[in-house]
Amino acid sequence: PSSASTGPKYLRARLRGPAMVRYYPQRIPIQLVRAVAWNMNIVDSREVQRVHDVADLKKRGKGAPKKKKEKGQLR
Repeated sequence: PSSASTGPKYLRARLRGPAMVRYYPQRIPIQLVRAVAWNMNIVDSREVQRVHDVADLKKRGKGAPKKKKEKGQLR
């Protein structure tokens, strides 16, 4: 009666999740492909780029700090 939006229209509607799952193809992780086809020379371009970026950061002194080896040791 107060013309407030309570949401029954959305609660009655069909769920969208199953349709979205069917629409998008299943993603296969490259680690799984590499495990199955281990003798092929498969390269993960994102991992190569990440390693390259980390090396560049370390070269500029912007990398992650070294971890402590013992409890009382300072970096």
